[in-house]
Amino acid sequence: MYKATNMFASSTKAEHFYELFLLPRVREDIRIHKKLHFCLYQSLKKSLFKPKGFYCGILLPLCKSGTCTIPEAVIIGSIIHKFSIPENFSSAALVCLAEMEFLGTRSYFMKAILEKKYALAHLAIDAVAAHFLRFRKETKVMPTTPEIVRELISSRNRGEMEDNSHSASTIKEDWFDMPQVPMEED
Repeated sequence: MYKATNMFASSTKAEHFYELFLLPRVREDIRIHKKLHFCLYQSLKKSLFKPKGFYCGILLPLCKSGTCTIPEAVIIGSIIHKFSIPENFSSAALVCLAEMEFLGTRSYFMKAILEKKYALAHLAIDAVAAHFLRFRKETKVMPTTPEIVRELISSRNRGEMEDNSHSASTIKEDWFDMPQVPMEED
């Protein structure tokens, strides 16, 4: 698989190869062995030579499927964490992820991109902010991932805020707090 990835990484068909062959093979290996074989990891690393192909052929189809598991997210997220990806492709992928419905694994990928400390485009920052503002009206208890990503955004872009009325206290609202319920003693 590595040799095929190496061959397609420099072609215009890279995105299709990643989506139709590499991604299913990676998902199958993670599902069967609960980890990723070294050669497949190297193939994912090699796929970063075409960042658009990586995002459009691996990350976005994985997120759009709605069946991304936590081990898959952690392994593919480690590729995003460890290796350099150009900012403009990451901003575009962040916008696409922010427009999708909430899933914990999608938020994990958003967090991985945001932790790279890129100078993101304003469009990407606005899309991520709008993504998390959709949770304002949610009544169900949400996981802490949105809070972590929201805090990450606010800490990275605090210097760019034009209005001083947006302080950390207004960003850190108690939307997701659960009420205290007394426990019964046995």
